[in-house]
Amino acid sequence: MKKGNLILEKSYTLSLQMMRICKKIRDLREYELASQLWRSGTSIGANIEDAQETPHWFRLTRDGGILPTEDVTPLLAESDSIRRILTSIVKSSGK
Repeated sequence: MKKGNLILEKSYTLSLQMMRICKKIRDLREYELASQLWRSGTSIGANIEDAQETPHWFRLTRDGGILPTEDVTPLLAESDSIRRILTSIVKSSGK
């Protein structure tokens, strides 16, 4: 996890909290609810980290000759646009 990345830090903390609460819910034998909360609560951080790795894979497909540059360039631009939007949201949240 990258230090100083607020959204990664917060989503990681949420995942840890979700793991603890799911254990309590399982102790109450509410297994289906605990499983759903576990999956949804811990997937936030995983999805954020995966999204940050996506440009790496786009570049590999381009530089490895799997896809032509003209196919990959718009994908890199779109992923960068989404990253900028998310960064703006985090900064404007005042946290």
